[in-house]
Amino acid sequence: MMRHDGLRARFVQRGLELLDGPLAADRCLAVLDSMAAAMRPEMEWHTARWRKPADRKRWEQEVEAMRTFARDRPGHARRQLIEYKKP
Repeated sequence: MMRHDGLRARFVQRGLELLDGPLAADRCLAVLDSMAAAMRPEMEWHTARWRKPADRKRWEQEVEAMRTFARDRPGHARRQLIEYKKP
């Protein structure tokens, strides 16, 4: 199906629309921040009990890594979609 120019164009267009809407960096960061805020009060207990991650500091580092991914990924995805559009 993706060899069909019309379907390929629709796929790329829909991907770009999602990157400007539900998958936009600002929205992903807001969801991540909301989830991290809900989990943060439990992380001392969780890391003490399970040691995964090793401690709260490590958990905060992992959250920051996800923040970096959420900021950077839309640009990469956009470039990949535009490159994919080319036959």
